[in-house]
Amino acid sequence: MEELDAESAISAGGWDARYAVPLAVASHGGIAAALIDTNGDGADIDLDEYERGADGHWHGLASGNVDERGAHWSYRIASAWGQADAGAHVEIEYLGHSHSVVASRSGWWLFIGPATDDPDTIPRPIDHTL
Repeated sequence: MEELDAESAISAGGWDARYAVPLAVASHGGIAAALIDTNGDGADIDLDEYERGADGHWHGLASGNVDERGAHWSYRIASAWGQADAGAHVEIEYLGHSHSVVASRSGWWLFIGPATDDPDTIPRPIDHTL
């Protein structure tokens, strides 16, 4: 089974690899997400959600435009994202547990976890408020 990486995020999301730039990728079991700069100029950033199919490959679930930082809940995935210095560790609180993510070379970080039945339960960075 393949892990979601920058190349497979572009392919599974249906983006044109000549223009789209993956900024951060995260996976958790059979779910994953990626922040995609859709045309490479930084003006349009999308959060793409994926699910691993029975065939072992990633399939797109949803995609939508996002701001420079935020949090989101969908029926499968809870996520939080933002920007920091490249390589910085960002602490995230989700479901009573602390998680650490690392900002990519582009300075974007992304955390995902399985969604609960409560859409008000979303991950939050510990060191600042969204």
